[in-house]
Amino acid sequence: MATHHDNFNYLFHTKLNSWTPLTASMHAFFSDEEIGLLDRSNRTFQSAERTIVVLSFENRLALLGGLGAVVRQFPAALRKRGEKVLLLTPLHRGCAAVSKAINDNELVQRFAGVEVHFGNYSCAVSCFQETGAAVPTYHIGVPGRFCAGDNPYGYPDQDELLFDSLAFCAVVPSVLSYMGHDTHLFFHAHDWETAPIALFVRCAVISAVLHQVKTVLTLHNSFDSPFPDRFKRLFFNRTFGGCTVLQSMLPFFHGPVTTVSTPYAHELRHDPLQRGFFVDHLQRLFAMNPPIGIENGMFGEPNVPLSDHEVSAIGKGDHQLFIARKKSWRDFFVHTLHKEKDPRIIGKLSIATLEDPSVPLFFMSGRLDLMQKGFDIIFHAFTRLKPGSAQLFFTPTLHNGNEDLSFFIDIVNQCKGNIVIWPYRIPARKYRTLLQGASYLLMPSLYEPYGAASEGLLHGTPVIARATGGLLAQLEPGGDFSVAREYAAIFPEKRNEKRNCIFFKESFPDGEAEKMWRTLLQLPLRQRIDNPLYRSIVDAAYNALGDAIDIFADHSAYGSMAFQGLTSVQRNTWGEAAGKYRAVFDVAAARGW
Repeated sequence: MATHHDNFNYLFHTKLNSWTPLTASMHAFFSDEEIGLLDRSNRTFQSAERTIVVLSFENRLALLGGLGAVVRQFPAALRKRGEKVLLLTPLHRGCAAVSKAINDNELVQRFAGVEVHFGNYSCAVSCFQETGAAVPTYHIGVPGRFCAGDNPYGYPDQDELLFDSLAFCAVVPSVLSYMGHDTHLFFHAHDWETAPIALFVRCAVISAVLHQVKTVLTLHNSFDSPFPDRFKRLFFNRTFGGCTVLQSMLPFFHGPVTTVSTPYAHELRHDPLQRGFFVDHLQRLFAMNPPIGIENGMFGEPNVPLSDHEVSAIGKGDHQLFIARKKSWRDFFVHTLHKEKDPRIIGKLSIATLEDPSVPLFFMSGRLDLMQKGFDIIFHAFTRLKPGSAQLFFTPTLHNGNEDLSFFIDIVNQCKGNIVIWPYRIPARKYRTLLQGASYLLMPSLYEPYGAASEGLLHGTPVIARATGGLLAQLEPGGDFSVAREYAAIFPEKRNEKRNCIFFKESFPDGEAEKMWRTLLQLPLRQRIDNPLYRSIVDAAYNALGDAIDIFADHSAYGSMAFQGLTSVQRNTWGEAAGKYRAVFDVAAARGW
C-alpha cells in the first residue's frame, strides 16, 4: 500500500519535472543589452563549480520561529551531500545574544568600512564570521539597520523591516565579491525578507560585481510585505510591477518556489484560508509557478533514553515501564514549576492535581501570533472540560513584550488551579525538560507550514493538533481519521500507519469557509467565538481534548501512541531534504533563465 511519503515523493518529482521559467518580467525590467549579459551569465554557469549561498534573516543568535532552527541544520546537510556552502545573515546588533557573541569572540570581524553603492543607496558594510560554525557563516552589518532587538522582526514601523530586507540583499553581492566569491554562485533565499536577492544579483551581474549566478526561494510561512515605489526608486532607480515584495520578486528567480512541506504547498493554492486571505494576491504567480513541498528534517535528535529491555517490552505491548519513566519525567516537570519564581507568571496549577499522575498535563508553546497559532481555540475548549480533569501549561513568546494577554488571563481566572502561563522565552534545556514531562503537546494552528510537532515526538510526548499543513506530514492519526477533501490529491485514500497523535478538524461547508476566514481574522480576539467557523474549530478541539483525557487513562493506548511517535519521527531527515533541494538546484541551473 502506498504511503503518504511515497505520494509526496511522486508529487515532488512531478512538479519539478514540469516546471518552466517565467520570462515576461525580465523583458519588462531589463533592456535588450542587459538581457544579453544575463543570458551569457546563464550559459556560462557551471553547476559542478557552484557554491550554495544560503540567505536567512534569522540565525542561531537572532531567531523567532522555525527558520532559525532550519538554518542550524540545513546548510550542514547540504555540505554533507557534497555542496560548497556559505551562510549569510544580518548582524542583528540590537540582539543581546549577538552582542555577547562578539564579546566572547564567537563572532570575529573579517572586515569593516567597505563602501557599497546600489541605485541611490550607499552604506559602509562590515562582516563578522561565526567561529565554530558547521559551514562558513557570515553576519553582515549595515549602519542603522538590523536594530529591532531580540525579536529581529519587531519594529513598530514595518517599513523598517522592509528597509532591513532591501539593505541586506543590496550589499550581499558586494560582500561576496570582496571576499573573493564572484563566480558560479547559487543563492538560496528564505522567505520574503531575502527574496529581493533575485533582482539584486541580476543587477550585480550587469554591473560586473558578480558573474554567474542562480537563485531559488523557499517560503517558510505566508508572510509578505508591501513594496512602496519609494523603496523601488531608492534601490533600483525605477518603479516596476508588484505591490508586494513577493509579487515583485517571484518572477525573477531561476527556479521553482519551494516550501517546507507537501501539504502546505498544496494549501497555498487550495486551502480557503491561504487562497482567500493570506496569499490571495499571489495566486496568479502560483498558478504559473506551483509551489513544491520539501519536508524539513527533525529539529533535534530523539531525547528519550530507553533501555533495550524497555524497548523490547513496548514491542510486546507492555507499556508499564515506559509509563513509569514518563511519570519520573513528570515529577521533574513539577519540580521545575515549583522552582520558577518569575514575577511575570500568570496563574498557578493546583499542586494536588498536578501531582496526581492520572490527570493529563497539556503543554502549549510558540510565538503569540494570533493570526496563525490558534492558542485562543484551546483556551475556549479548555473551559468546557470538567474542572480538574486536565491541566494546561502555556508558554507564549511575545513579539514586543507588550501584547494584550487579557483574554488569556480571564480564562486563567475562570479555570483557577488548572492553567498557568509563562509569558516569556524558556531556555532550551528547561524547555526540553518541561516538554518531556508533559502528557501532550498541543498545536492548534490555523495554518502551519511545518511546525514543531516532531519536538514533542522526539521527547516521548504525543501531539494533539489541528489537521493542517506540515502537521499532516509529521503526524499519523491512525486508520480512523480521514483527511479533508481538499487533500485528496496528496494523501492515499486510507492512512493505516500506527497512531502517534490526535488530530482534529472542523466540519464546515467549503463554499462558505473562505468568506468566514476573512471575517474571523478581522475580529477582536474576544469576538471570534461569535463566528460559526471558529465555533466549529473550538468544538473539534474540545472533542480532541476529551479523547486525549480518555486515552491517557489507558496506559496501553497512551504508551503505544507515545512510542509510535518516537519510531515514526525519524522518517523525515535533513539528508533527504538536502537531496531534494539539490535536485531543485540542478533544474534551476539547467533550465532557469
